[in-house]
Amino acid sequence: MHAREPNVLIFTEAEEVGKLRVEIEERNKQLQTLVNGLTAENLELKSRISKMELEQTEIDKEVII
Repeated sequence: MHAREPNVLIFTEAEEVGKLRVEIEERNKQLQTLVNGLTAENLELKSRISKMELEQTEIDKEVII
């Protein structure tokens, strides 16, 4: 074993950790984008359901009268 080998190993490990960190951050951004899209879609669907429920209530009132 050479005197410099431990330093090379530490550098290589630090480099790998850095690469993994970048990959994790990129994946987190992708997941956040997905969550944001699903949240927006969910809010839109809730709004549509509310409108349909109001319309149904109006129809029910007309049928009763």
